[in-house]
Amino acid sequence: MSKNQEISNKSLSLEKKLQEDFEKADLNNDGFIEITAFASLLNNYNIGLISTYDIDRCFADHNRIKDGLISLDEFIRYVKSSNKYELLIEEFSKNKEQ
Repeated sequence: MSKNQEISNKSLSLEKKLQEDFEKADLNNDGFIEITAFASLLNNYNIGLISTYDIDRCFADHNRIKDGLISLDEFIRYVKSSNKYELLIEEFSKNKEQ
Protein backbone atom coordinates (compact mmCIF):
# COMPACT_ATOMS: atom_id res chain seq x y z
CA MET A 1 0.00 0.00 0.00
CA SER A 2 1.39 3.40 -0.94
CA LYS A 3 1.82 6.20 1.56
CA ASN A 4 -1.00 8.20 -0.10
CA GLN A 5 -3.37 5.24 0.08
CA GLU A 6 -2.50 4.73 3.74
CA ILE A 7 -3.20 8.39 4.54
CA SER A 8 -6.44 8.24 2.56
CA ASN A 9 -7.58 5.14 4.45
CA LYS A 10 -6.75 6.74 7.80
CA SER A 11 -8.64 9.88 6.78
CA LEU A 12 -11.69 7.81 5.79
CA SER A 13 -11.59 5.98 9.12
CA LEU A 14 -11.46 9.27 10.99
CA GLU A 15 -14.34 10.63 8.90
CA LYS A 16 -16.40 7.58 9.86
CA LYS A 17 -15.62 8.26 13.54
CA LEU A 18 -16.57 11.93 13.10
CA GLN A 19 -19.84 10.83 11.52
CA GLU A 20 -20.59 8.43 14.39
CA ASP A 21 -19.90 11.12 16.98
CA PHE A 22 -21.96 13.66 15.04
CA GLU A 23 -24.89 11.24 14.91
CA LYS A 24 -24.66 10.71 18.69
CA ALA A 25 -24.74 14.50 19.20
CA ASP A 26 -27.73 14.83 16.86
CA LEU A 27 -30.24 14.09 19.58
CA ASN A 28 -33.37 14.49 17.46
CA ASN A 29 -31.87 12.63 14.46
CA ASP A 30 -32.63 15.39 11.98
CA GLY A 31 -29.11 15.48 10.53
CA PHE A 32 -28.14 18.75 12.24
CA ILE A 33 -26.60 19.89 15.51
CA GLU A 34 -26.81 23.17 17.37
CA ILE A 35 -23.94 25.36 18.48
CA THR A 36 -23.55 23.74 21.93
CA ALA A 37 -23.18 20.26 20.42
CA PHE A 38 -20.81 21.68 17.79
CA ALA A 39 -18.58 23.22 20.48
CA SER A 40 -18.70 20.02 22.54
CA LEU A 41 -17.62 17.87 19.60
CA LEU A 42 -14.75 20.24 18.83
CA ASN A 43 -13.62 20.03 22.44
CA ASN A 44 -13.76 16.23 22.29
CA TYR A 45 -11.28 16.39 19.41
CA ASN A 46 -9.14 19.05 21.09
CA ILE A 47 -10.15 21.59 18.50
CA GLY A 48 -11.68 23.68 21.24
CA LEU A 49 -12.39 27.31 20.65
CA ILE A 50 -11.32 29.68 23.39
CA SER A 51 -14.15 32.15 23.69
CA THR A 52 -17.87 32.37 23.03
CA TYR A 53 -17.01 34.90 20.32
CA ASP A 54 -14.69 32.37 18.62
CA ILE A 55 -17.36 29.69 18.78
CA ASP A 56 -20.03 32.02 17.41
CA ARG A 57 -17.77 33.23 14.62
CA CYS A 58 -16.68 29.73 13.67
CA PHE A 59 -20.26 28.48 13.77
CA ALA A 60 -21.42 31.35 11.56
CA ASP A 61 -18.56 30.79 9.10
CA HIS A 62 -19.31 27.09 8.71
CA ASN A 63 -23.09 27.28 8.86
CA ARG A 64 -23.41 27.70 5.09
CA ILE A 65 -27.21 27.75 4.99
CA LYS A 66 -27.35 30.23 7.90
CA ASP A 67 -30.10 28.26 9.61
CA GLY A 68 -28.47 28.15 13.05
CA LEU A 69 -27.60 24.48 12.63
CA ILE A 70 -24.56 22.56 11.43
CA SER A 71 -24.91 19.59 9.10
CA LEU A 72 -22.59 16.58 9.08
CA ASP A 73 -20.97 17.89 5.90
CA GLU A 74 -20.34 21.29 7.46
CA PHE A 75 -18.93 19.66 10.61
CA ILE A 76 -16.53 17.40 8.70
CA ARG A 77 -15.50 20.29 6.45
CA TYR A 78 -14.63 22.34 9.54
CA VAL A 79 -12.62 19.56 11.19
CA LYS A 80 -10.72 18.97 7.95
CA SER A 81 -9.92 22.67 7.69
CA SER A 82 -8.57 22.82 11.24
CA ASN A 83 -4.84 22.94 11.73
CA LYS A 84 -5.11 19.79 13.87
CA TYR A 85 -6.64 17.48 11.25
CA GLU A 86 -3.41 15.61 10.46
CA LEU A 87 -2.73 15.12 14.17
CA LEU A 88 -6.26 13.79 14.62
CA ILE A 89 -5.69 11.26 11.85
CA GLU A 90 -2.50 10.02 13.51
CA GLU A 91 -4.02 9.93 17.01
CA PHE A 92 -7.11 8.13 15.77
CA SER A 93 -5.00 5.59 13.89
CA LYS A 94 -2.85 4.90 16.96
CA ASN A 95 -5.90 4.49 19.21
CA LYS A 96 -7.55 2.22 16.67
CA GLU A 97 -4.48 -0.03 16.50
CA GLN A 98 -4.33 -0.48 20.28
